[in-house]
Formats: sequence, structure tokens, C-alpha cells
Amino acid sequence: MAGEVLYYRRNDTVILECDKLSNTTIMWKGHANDLVYAIGRKISPNLSVSKKERLSIIHDEAKQFDLKIERFSLEDEGNYRCVRYGISTTIKVKTFHLKMARIPSNLSVDREDIKHTVYGFLNHPLNLTCKVIHGIPEGTLQWRINNKTVNEGKTPLTYKIRDLQMSDHMKNYTCVVSNNFTKYILEHTVHLFVYSKYGNGQVLFYNAMNKFK
Repeated sequence: MAGEVLYYRRNDTVILECDKLSNTTIMWKGHANDLVYAIGRKISPNLSVSKKERLSIIHDEAKQFDLKIERFSLEDEGNYRCVRYGISTTIKVKTFHLKMARIPSNLSVDREDIKHTVYGFLNHPLNLTCKVIHGIPEGTLQWRINNKTVNEGKTPLTYKIRDLQMSDHMKNYTCVVSNNFTKYILEHTVHLFVYSKYGNGQVLFYNAMNKFK
């Protein structure tokens, strides 16, 4: 069934807009069994108590019959249709499909330590791989450096550094997951520590000032 897909978080207030096109009464219906939610300004008495007490019709203007759902829950997911009549009794249906939004979780970077550091070797390649358990809707995963997006895609998302330099030492890389529906952004930042080999192969560490310890 075609219609606008809308995402809401638990306990959100939902307002579905619908205006009359003629003098015929508007009817709000939904779900596969064509359940009637409201006729005109009256909420159906046949709804469950938990549903009925959270529904109302906003009727501030002569043509306005918006359906209001308070404390949005899983019970409210599904299709909602505003059935109205236009000129010459033509039926005009405005459809909404409501879904429960869920925030993403477990955003992490492979091989990071407890201080969110990833280690690599000078003049060697390094792959930074970000993973997330996506929310609903899925959203977009990005790698950013200094707020500039350098890679974008699905999880797991890898940003490839071909040849590590000392200029990469202690540089921050941020993995970001976001979506345009819930306006939710989750970020996770790691920084690089670059090793360098000299002489007999002993590994020496560089600090943030590029000096030997």
C-alpha cells in the first residue's frame, strides 16, 4: 500500500494531518482488517482501552480532522488512512505508514584498545573498520576526519590508509551513524598511534610531538 512512511520513537506524540475536501464526514481507518479509528470527530468505541484513550481528533478549523496519537507504542505501528470524498463523490485516501524508530547501538572500531587507540606501522597500510548494530530506519555509516566525510556506506565500513606517515600519529578518526528520519547521530572517535622501526628492528614509539620517548 503506497503512502508516506513515518518513524517515531516510543512515547512520541504523532499528528497525522488530513483536511476535508467536501461536506462529507472524514473517516480514519487502518490496519489490514480495515479497522475504523474515527468518524468525524468521534473516536470509535470498538477500539481497545489502551488505544482509545490515546487517540483524539484535532479539529481547530472547519476542514481540519487530524488524527493525534499520544505516547506512541508498538501497538500503534501500521497503516492509517484518512478516507474523504472530493468533488463528485470521488474518494480520496491519504495513507500513512507508522513505524517504531530504534536508535543504533554498539558502534565500535576493530582493533581499538580500551583507550580507543588503533596502532599501525610507519610506511605500512592500515584499515580502519567501523561496525554498528543499525537502528530503524537503518541510516548511513560514515568515516570523518576533521568533520569531513572520507568514506560512506554500510556496516562494516572500512577506511583504507595506504601508507601511514608520522603526520598520521595521534590523528583522530570519527565513525558516525545517522539518519534523516529520526535526526539521531551516534559518533565514535579513535586516534592512531604510529610505530616506527629502526636499526636492529627494535620498535620505538613516537609521542604526539613526534619525538622519541
